[in-house]
Amino acid sequence: MKHTLRTLTLAVTILFFANSGNAQGRYFYYNDQYREPELLFEMGVTGGIMNASTDIGGNRKVGSFPMSSFTLYNTKLNGGAYISATYLDIVTARLQFSAGQIQGADSLTANAKGGGAQNRATRNLNYRTRLQEASLLFEFHPTFLWRDVELPAPKFSPYILAGIGYLHFDPETKYGNAWVKTMPLKLEGQGFSEYPDRKRYTGHALSFPVGLGVRYELGPLFYARAEAAVHLTNTDYLDDASKEDYINPSLFYKYLSPEQASKAAALFHRGPAQDIDGNTPPDGMRASSKLRDMFWTVNLNIGLVLNRKKN
Repeated sequence: MKHTLRTLTLAVTILFFANSGNAQGRYFYYNDQYREPELLFEMGVTGGIMNASTDIGGNRKVGSFPMSSFTLYNTKLNGGAYISATYLDIVTARLQFSAGQIQGADSLTANAKGGGAQNRATRNLNYRTRLQEASLLFEFHPTFLWRDVELPAPKFSPYILAGIGYLHFDPETKYGNAWVKTMPLKLEGQGFSEYPDRKRYTGHALSFPVGLGVRYELGPLFYARAEAAVHLTNTDYLDDASKEDYINPSLFYKYLSPEQASKAAALFHRGPAQDIDGNTPPDGMRASSKLRDMFWTVNLNIGLVLNRKKN
């Protein structure tokens, strides 16, 4: 993750200095005090809220529509920083790093009315995951395609947002009064020869942010953006729950250390359906592999313009 961030930062820095030299020769009048380059550079900070849709929590049955796993109570804060380049106010390329936390708990579904919510409550799984995302985002501002250059530029500009990101995650679950990392415990038999279809996951994934926003000009040196985006991913393990069937818990003692095996046997299933001897997989559905996990962000960005010139 650190190597990837260094590479992306270096690439953007090189691009910034390479293009800033080329952009100095062509300026347009921004107003009677400032000149506007073709390529406008900006750096800023972002902050807001985030939530997720995974297999754990929610108010409907496992594997149903993504919003079934959305619970307002689980909304958390996120924040980050970015650097961007905007061409003629129409297209923006933005390199952004952000971090936050998502979480979910089946216990929150006890009073939900959706079909299958009680089954989730009985399953009784929970998780939290700290996310770090390095992303390359593109904004498209359609209103500037038809701008009359004889008139002042509009202060508000709605835009479409899309991009690709590199995601790091490390799910945990509550065990007594402590949070335990679940990836090393292989709670679904990842990497066990008895379950060849269950590959180990690494805690790294791709994300695909898509959203809408509006940019507002605070003045010649500052921009504000309000945007909402859904971050699709190519992983189903943000919550460490993906497969439908529970594994035989005796296998934990074959592949894990005694301490890890004891934790895994206690955590792979948290409901009442497990046999008392702990050797027979419980009934019921642990998760669903039909849908990949996703998360949402609603953010406010404040950016400083770096290369507008005073007349």
